[in-house]
Amino acid sequence: MLAPLFSIFGIDETSVPAYDDRFQREIDYSAINVVTASPYQEFETGFNFIMKSIQEQFPGHKFVPFYITQCSIEGLYTHDNYTDKTRVHNALFNRLLDQCPDMIFTRGDKFFGLEPSNISVTLLPPPPID
Repeated sequence: MLAPLFSIFGIDETSVPAYDDRFQREIDYSAINVVTASPYQEFETGFNFIMKSIQEQFPGHKFVPFYITQCSIEGLYTHDNYTDKTRVHNALFNRLLDQCPDMIFTRGDKFFGLEPSNISVTLLPPPPID
């Protein structure tokens, strides 16, 4: 593990079982339909409960927003790199989201967790020129 990190998201997935004659066994063909990336609608209570529980149990762990996990870094390779675009999620966690297309439909706020809560920014005009 690179650092004490965690991420939370929900996956709506469709799986179709079928018999594959080539392998002589049942195979599940699955696809990720949508990812819920933040506390949102019916997942808000569960998401918040899981996040609070992790923060209480592991106070030093940092939350990695969904948006960051989906960024790909050129030249990033992992021990099980099977794609030409390795995402941050692969390096930090696993290959779970490899079957997500780049433009996967995301519910909620995929930037949730990026906003620093103790920083404020004020935009002012430049000082006058003497």
